[in-house]
Amino acid sequence: MDAIFLDTNSIRNEKASSFFGNIDTYQRIANQVQIIIPTMVIEEIKRQKKRHLKSQFDKFKANYFSTYIGIDPNDELECKNHIDDRIAELYSGANEEIPHIEYDLEEKDNLLKIKKLAIKNIAPFEKQTDKGFKDTFIYLTVLQYQETASDDVFILTNDTRLKEAFKDDNVTVLSSVDEYYNYYREEYFKGDYFIGRIKEYTENENIEAKDILGTSISDDDDWIIKVEVENEEINLLVDFYSKEIIETL
Repeated sequence: MDAIFLDTNSIRNEKASSFFGNIDTYQRIANQVQIIIPTMVIEEIKRQKKRHLKSQFDKFKANYFSTYIGIDPNDELECKNHIDDRIAELYSGANEEIPHIEYDLEEKDNLLKIKKLAIKNIAPFEKQTDKGFKDTFIYLTVLQYQETASDDVFILTNDTRLKEAFKDDNVTVLSSVDEYYNYYREEYFKGDYFIGRIKEYTENENIEAKDILGTSISDDDDWIIKVEVENEEINLLVDFYSKEIIETL
């Protein structure tokens, strides 16, 4: 199964209503790919929530009416303690929001790699500065996973320097979930192998890449490939994982 890593901004959510953001987007593909979230991203989300909730509480204390009615010192302490409790509660339900595995970077040898990248300002560190430690941690986490991965590895990010860091690695950078589907629509279904499979299935040797008219996902999460065969449009049901033709719809 393909693996898609998510960076912090792709699931950022500092509020106390849920642990992750963009939940619907990633629930849609959770049964089609292995979603992986680096531990560094998890910790960053926790930190963002704590900072946001503390800011909200500070604003509440500074509000005129809070001063007017008075805040019991015990209530103030309870509110402060509740921040960590609420974050822990949301984190405990994170896998129900987006099914995923949390993956951490092993310290062995990686601290020296981070040091080298920082000193030379190599991406994902910023040019001329050592800003970019968290992105570098994420970058090395993905590479560590990729070393033993049997299927394709992707990372979803809009961070320019993080994208640049992966330019020479066997990891595909995505800017959106739709790009994952488009990657296969363009690179696979119009490729020689799949065109050959259509020719065999339809017993028509004249099928070309231009005859692939569109792709979509079925209710059962398989591919539906629209093909023009001898001036007639047909829909082929294709297994999502093996990408082999199942039947004509």
